[in-house]
Amino acid sequence: MLCHTSHMTSAQTSTPVMRRRLGGILRRYRNEAAMTLAQAASCVGWESTRLSRVETGQYPDQGTRDLNALGGVCGQ
Repeated sequence: MLCHTSHMTSAQTSTPVMRRRLGGILRRYRNEAAMTLAQAASCVGWESTRLSRVETGQYPDQGTRDLNALGGVCGQ
């Protein structure tokens, strides 16, 4: 019997990793700006739960404009 294993491409495996890395960077910026999760989320018009998911890499659909706005709020 022949066994087949599925192989994920590097693009498929790197996306969650990249989201977590980006989220960590955003959290660091927010902490350096001495902002709470609620304060930063409010400044960009998000719920704090959404920002929390972004920071932990659990929010897959993040637009560049939103991330730029968040970076601006945190002074980066």
